[in-house]
Formats: sequence, structure tokens, C-alpha cells
Amino acid sequence: MYSQASNQKYFFIGAFFFLLFFGAMLYIIDFKENSAHKFIKISIGIFCFLINFLMILLAKTIHRRRIFAMAVYTLLSISTVNIFDSFYRGLTYLILSIALIFMLDIIPSFSKFKYFNAGLLAFFAAFLYPPVSLIVIFFFLTTIFMFEQKVNIFQYLAGIFIAALLTLQIAYLTHHLPMLAEWLVNIQIPPFSIEFQLPALLLLGFILLYGFYNHLSERFVVQEIDLKNKHLMLVFYLLFWTVIFALFLGSDYNLLAFVSVPVSILISRSL
Repeated sequence: MYSQASNQKYFFIGAFFFLLFFGAMLYIIDFKENSAHKFIKISIGIFCFLINFLMILLAKTIHRRRIFAMAVYTLLSISTVNIFDSFYRGLTYLILSIALIFMLDIIPSFSKFKYFNAGLLAFFAAFLYPPVSLIVIFFFLTTIFMFEQKVNIFQYLAGIFIAALLTLQIAYLTHHLPMLAEWLVNIQIPPFSIEFQLPALLLLGFILLYGFYNHLSERFVVQEIDLKNKHLMLVFYLLFWTVIFALFLGSDYNLLAFVSVPVSILISRSL
């Protein structure tokens, strides 16, 4: 599932894109906390960028379009870099990026318990940012319909169960159960913003149609089934996020960082 081309040739290109992102993060984000909090948020941003960049680099791609996907991802990352100004959303983005690596099976050596890890991470991401609960459902449906072995389904559910158990146990031992319940009850859907939300949803809808068209096009007839499934998974991943954005995006364009990887791959047709 990996490209035959050596990834070493992308080192300098990747370093250039990383420096662009890192410079933008230092310049754009207005960190008002102490130096320790600032360091943590910058670290989360760096890890997010590198993990997602690695996802694009290691996935089986068309050589000429891989660089285009990297460039698009870097541009989207810079334009939504303020997501790391919120510790919880930045951490959610990082956790969900790692979960997506497991679901796409980017690194085969991690494959043995990938569904357990994906379930565990997806639950924690949903706990930090509750709208991600829809992605937890998406991963579960993906496990059922695309990876049909029962052991995979049980692994995924076990990961969710362990994560939920750990969360409740920690909340109980630290006497934070009432705070946890209050936090979940106070989740609110922001007013729909025609000025901000509608253009974003229309653009994502166009990318979705483009993704579905490419999936059904003849170029996939000769491709391996596993690759075709992963392309379809990215399309539906974007679809579920579009539903989340329809409810929770409001005027916060920084949330679009969550779909920077699938958008980069789908519009570049690099998978």
C-alpha cells in the first residue's frame, strides 16, 4: 500500500512546508497564557502537522499529485492555524489525526490492534469535543461495512468501552462526576451563520461530489480494492464532518482544520 518511490526525496520539500506552517503559527496565533501553556499549544500544532503530513507522505499516492496534496494541506493548515489557540480543540485534532492513521492502516506495523486504538482515541476526542461523537459512529460503521470481520468490530467497541471506563473512573476518583455531567448537558448548537457557514458547506459539498465522481470513475477499475475502500472512507469521513459543520461550525472557520487531510487528498486525486 506504499509508493515505490523513496520518501527521502521529499525531505527538503517537507521541511520547507513545515517551516511555512511553523512560522505562520508563531506569527498568527495570539498566545495570552504563560510560556508553559504556549509551549504546549505549539507542540500540539507541530505534532498535528507532522502526523498529518506523514499520513499524506506514506499513503499510496500518485507521485506527481502527492506534492500537490502536501501543498494544499500546508495551505489549509496555515489558514486554520488558530485552532491551536484552543487547547481542547487542538488536542482533539491531534488525537483524531492519530485515530485516522489507524483506520486507514497507514503504518502496517500498527495494524494488529488498530481498531481498538481507533475506538479508544475516537472516544477521547469526542469527550474533548462532543460533536466528534458523530465520527465515533462513522468509524464504527466503517468497521462494520468495510472491514467486516467480527474481531475488528469487537476491538473497536472494546476500545470505546475501555476509554469510557477510564474517563468515568478518573472523574469519580477526582470527584469530578458532577462537573462531567454538567459539561455534557451544556453543549449548545450555535446559530446558523449564512454568511460563514453556507459558503463553507457549499464548498465542502462540491468537494464531496468530486470525491464521489472520482471514486466511481474508470481509473479505480484497475486499482486494488483496499485502496478503493480507503478513498471511499475519506469521502464519507468528509461527509460526516460536513454534517457536523452544518450544526456546529458557526463562524469559526478554524474548525475546518479537521478536514484538511481528506480535502487535500480528494481534490488532488492523489489516492
